[in-house]
Amino acid sequence: MLSDALLHRLRNGVALLHDFSDDDVREFVGHCSAQNRSAGERIIAEGEHGRAMYIVLAGTLRVLNTAVYPPVQLAELAAGDTFGELALLDFGARSACVDTLTEVRLLEFDRSQLVRIPLLQTKLYHNLALMLAERLRETNALVGMLAAGTRGGGMHASQTDAQAKRQMLNRH
Repeated sequence: MLSDALLHRLRNGVALLHDFSDDDVREFVGHCSAQNRSAGERIIAEGEHGRAMYIVLAGTLRVLNTAVYPPVQLAELAAGDTFGELALLDFGARSACVDTLTEVRLLEFDRSQLVRIPLLQTKLYHNLALMLAERLRETNALVGMLAAGTRGGGMHASQTDAQAKRQMLNRH
């Protein structure tokens, strides 16, 4: 059973569950599986095809772009963050790796469960659209900063890269 404390943390701390009622959160979590993972594990591999998204309940993870060398850390995730959400939208390849930095506790939601929660689908997709819109704006700002740095806009590219990384790491 879902504790009142966890229910409160999920309702108030997870953007994907914004505007969910207590009953909505209970129903959603009822279709998730809980996972405990050790430090140093890869949860998602860039390029693989995924079927699930995750909510971080405890611990710290990092998001890496491994398509470049050396790999670039895109974000650090903690309790309340989500990752892998694109798996709910399409069957495309994962766009980054996600590795555990510490022991973590996750809720995994598989896309196949969507048919079992038809009344929550609209809320989930609405919140997902808002989350992805925010990430797209952040990415556009980052690309703009990088482009300005490489055109000689007053900053060296390495300064722009460092500032962009800090911005992405601090977005949560």
